[in-house]
Amino acid sequence: MTLPYIARLVCLSFASFFLIHLLFGFLVTATSAPLMRATQRMDPRVAVRVALSLRFLPAAFALVAVAGVCVPSYLLFEPRNIAEPMGWACLLGAALCVLICAASFARVSVAVVQSFRYTHSCSKTACRMQLAGENTSLFIFEDRAPTVLLCGILRPRVLVSSTASNALSSEELAVAFRHEHAHCLSRDNWKRLLLLLAPGILPFWHGFRTLERAWARFAEWAADDRAAAGDPARSASLASALVHLARLSNRNTTPALATSLLAPDCDLAERVERLLKTSVTHNNPPRATSLVPSAFALCLLAIIASLFVHNTGLSSVHTLLERLIH
Repeated sequence: MTLPYIARLVCLSFASFFLIHLLFGFLVTATSAPLMRATQRMDPRVAVRVALSLRFLPAAFALVAVAGVCVPSYLLFEPRNIAEPMGWACLLGAALCVLICAASFARVSVAVVQSFRYTHSCSKTACRMQLAGENTSLFIFEDRAPTVLLCGILRPRVLVSSTASNALSSEELAVAFRHEHAHCLSRDNWKRLLLLLAPGILPFWHGFRTLERAWARFAEWAADDRAAAGDPARSASLASALVHLARLSNRNTTPALATSLLAPDCDLAERVERLLKTSVTHNNPPRATSLVPSAFALCLLAIIASLFVHNTGLSSVHTLLERLIH
């Protein structure tokens, strides 16, 4: 198939993104299980960052490589007045890239609509409740399911069903609210949206479930620690709330853009055991680990800059792109 200059650039960019994302996706997937086992011994707030960074690494690297290397090399060295045929491998790669991106946008669209409908349905019977000593309110709504969750993106709300409110003591309800408010402060629903938006490895194989489940588990641990704030009484109250709600729960489906106190991806027994162990809560996670994503980004920018300084680097990239095109 013969395509004009700009169409070849678009097709080549999509195919390059797919191949780079595929390579790094397989690498991350192959190493995610042992990495997450090692990460769970870290501070949960650090573990959350590590899991999230690894999940976004393939897409981020592919996007930067295409925009910073592939496109400039094509614009510099590809003749503009020649229409060249595109090989089937390049066309197939571009088509697969479109499919994985379309699947991501479809997931996000479904999740946003589902979250909006759920919040709208709950708000019909919801009444505001202010807890003593808290600056923000929670909303009690009529429901038979023992639900405590943070729902929404732009205006997240802590929603508590009447069943859960009646089942929990005032101390348990207060610490459950603090747990969900911790998710709000961490913007975990925004992170869920980004996780849905990040493409899978192949159209019919996501490939990153281990990382996403690990992130959800670490996010719950971090919210537990923030809610308990190192207070054994609060830890015991939160553990008690989890057990009480678990006994009443029938594991109803939680909207994709909501964070439930009874998270389906988190082992309840493990959470209760952590809460019943006294631990010291640090105010700030270690700075060295939090600087890892920035260091990686600087290294990547340095590599791209060196390619621009030495045109031979971009010329070599263009030679590889020519092979992909044909």
